[in-house]
Amino acid sequence: MAGIGFRLKKLLAEDTYTGLMKGYVFSAVISSGPWLLSVLCLSLLAVFSAPIITGPARQVFSAMVVYVYAFSLVLTGFLQITVTRFVADELYYKKRETIAGSFISVMLLTIVLQFTVSAVFMSFSNLALVYKVSFIILSIIVSCIWQLMIFLSASSDYKTIISGFLAGAVISFAGGILGGKYLGLAGYLNGYIAGQAVTFFILAFKTCEEYRIFYTQSKVTDESKQNSSGMNWKFAGHIIKYPELMLIGAFSFLAIWIDKFIFWTGKTGVKAADIFYTAPAYDTALFFANLTIVPAMAHFLIAVETEFYSCYKAFYIAISDKSSLGVLQSKKQNMVKSLKKSFYELVKMQFIIVITTVYFAPQISSYLRLTPESIPVLRAGVIGINLQAVFMMISIILLYFDLRKPVLYINMFFLVSNALLAVYSKHLGPAFYGSGYLASCLLTFIFSFILLFHYIKNLEFLTFMNQPIAGELPDSQKLRVSDTGGYGRYHIKDSKVVFVPK
Repeated sequence: MAGIGFRLKKLLAEDTYTGLMKGYVFSAVISSGPWLLSVLCLSLLAVFSAPIITGPARQVFSAMVVYVYAFSLVLTGFLQITVTRFVADELYYKKRETIAGSFISVMLLTIVLQFTVSAVFMSFSNLALVYKVSFIILSIIVSCIWQLMIFLSASSDYKTIISGFLAGAVISFAGGILGGKYLGLAGYLNGYIAGQAVTFFILAFKTCEEYRIFYTQSKVTDESKQNSSGMNWKFAGHIIKYPELMLIGAFSFLAIWIDKFIFWTGKTGVKAADIFYTAPAYDTALFFANLTIVPAMAHFLIAVETEFYSCYKAFYIAISDKSSLGVLQSKKQNMVKSLKKSFYELVKMQFIIVITTVYFAPQISSYLRLTPESIPVLRAGVIGINLQAVFMMISIILLYFDLRKPVLYINMFFLVSNALLAVYSKHLGPAFYGSGYLASCLLTFIFSFILLFHYIKNLEFLTFMNQPIAGELPDSQKLRVSDTGGYGRYHIKDSKVVFVPK
């Protein structure tokens, strides 16, 4: 993220409204650009395909795309945060050749996993073979795109990411419209897949270039060629070393989707086609509610990558310089003030968006052609997603301090509460749809704030106590200054410093 911080500081240093606006636009593009481009592409397809693709056919397409994104995130979630940490660590230690080998193994594991699960899922379907194959291919492509974004984000190559998604969105739209016009639903679906494939190949090509994967130019040494093209599984060591990261990734994405899965079953589920069930009143309202957090994500990126990071860095520099406890506490207080200021400004900004959306929910639902059942879901969803955004940001702050266990607790709490309250709100009836998600987000929000300030309050203690202790040696006579005691590898004996070798 260092490259982002430098760019943001440069924009904000202008100290003008134009500079501030540029900073927010840049942050919004970095934090939400790929997501917004995907949303825009699907929205335009829905509007412009209406004359050529019938309603039921578009429902099949929408259901398949939603299932692909859900499956790809949930199934690769356990890898994403672990791989991110691995890539960041290897870049810090300047071991790009290790990243190259692990990239190949990560992609292979993703392809095998996604193919297996998608193929098993589609084996229960009675759809034509072309739709089964298309679903599997799209699942693999989207899952691989998630992994590619990790490797490119780590090198701060956001320009390629945005360009890749923009090119893919344009081709997905054009391919979907043309394919649908001449080949019906199969052409519509595969035209969309073609655009996603373009995104994949652009990101894959740039990743291979960035890390010199399969690099064969003469200026690269033979050893570098071997390291860059050979597969290794060194990232798996981070799964063993940091098991919490694997669980955080798995629980976080599952928690996001668990309430949707629950509403897809039973009386709230609507059969889009074959084995694909959705809950249109619930899904669509929450989908649009998610768009309201784009300003929050942009603001958070600015706050964390500028003021907070400066305070964070100053605290750990003070530790490295062996500063006094008073200095450390002063640096910590600066961090706390920065966090409080960031959250206060975030609440002010999002409060206006939330209140406006809640008040005009009936009009917004009518404009978006949502059903009356979607109105309470939209209201609850807007409040809930903004609370969720805050505790996700708290999780990121905690990970800055390498506090993995509290982040794991937050995601476990969200997963369990979201599942239980979704079941309960579903039982209460349409008027309460979305209230379970809102209640879960509120409880997790409170829980995460308690954890954040508890750990920040004890930050000095945790920082020093989490440092590794020197390795212990088995008891032996060599370690003793005398027969009666006096242990140590260094000691004074006969007025001389004696070192005891291992």
